Amino acid sequence: MIIALWALFRVPLYYSFIMNGAGFIVPFAIQVGTIGLLYLTGTPFKAIADSPVLVTATQILSATIVIGLSRWIVIKNVGFDYVPASHRVFVEMNKNNATLFAIIASSLIIALISGVALRGNLEAYIVVAGTIFLLSIPFFIYFSRRKDIEDAQ
Repeated sequence: MIIALWALFRVPLYYSFIMNGAGFIVPFAIQVGTIGLLYLTGTPFKAIADSPVLVTATQILSATIVIGLSRWIVIKNVGFDYVPASHRVFVEMNKNNATLFAIIASSLIIALISGVALRGNLEAYIVVAGTIFLLSIPFFIYFSRRKDIEDAQ
């Protein structure tokens, strides 16, 4: 997916990685949040997983939240505009770039390792991976905002 985005939109490979990482982490975290809300209302995880209607409703609700969040970002113009228009731009690995890369890479690697370690225990994996991704989002937003401000100066 990283290579496809890099080739299709002709952005530097580094930014392709960052966009793919964020594009994977945020919807996963929203999905986990939706399942968590169902769980907090008294619906056991097994009932959610065994019911095609609940699974479909959860997917539709999560997709609606993602679309609503995306629309809000566009309307309020709070998106990040530090991705260069040309794929020939030299990407300097400064402190903010390295931190963004480390946040995305470490979140994905920890989720991958927990997936292998918790093989067969989907409920525990969703809790662990969801927690990892939910904790990484504020750091990603903070350092993305810093990078946006740094590039604007």
